[in-house]
Amino acid sequence: MTKETLSTIRQVEDEIYERVREENGENLIFADLTGLYVDIIREVSRIDREKAPAIYFYANLLEQEIQLYSPVDAYEFGINAKGKSEEEACQDYLCTVARKASEQELTFEIQKCFNAFTELLGDRHGLISEFTELYREVHGALQEHIHIFVRMGQAAEQDSL
Repeated sequence: MTKETLSTIRQVEDEIYERVREENGENLIFADLTGLYVDIIREVSRIDREKAPAIYFYANLLEQEIQLYSPVDAYEFGINAKGKSEEEACQDYLCTVARKASEQELTFEIQKCFNAFTELLGDRHGLISEFTELYREVHGALQEHIHIFVRMGQAAEQDSL
């Protein structure tokens, strides 16, 4: 991969992050996420103070899941997706990432922690669902826009024909 291509990928990545930061700032979603984080710590602390730090571990697992999505890998995946539609190529890429998560037992660990929080929080179990959804929304910008990089790769392949 050329330096120019890598630079273009990084530029698009930065633009996505900037746009998402602006959107999140406008609708205060980051503040909502922080509030949920604090609410979960508070609720878990009331039940079992020693288990409150588990939310740090859970957030770390979610971050590891998000880090599996790579703009460069998606671009290269697009280059190799000859004759496939963008949708099919994106689905294949997402399946590849899901297999990586499965191989690392990441999906299992996330679900295990989620279930533990659900049980621990009892009637307030919706907090962990909201937290998970917002965390992925706030920090998973690339996952939501990974199709852009697949498309870029497919276009590069078409241009070189």
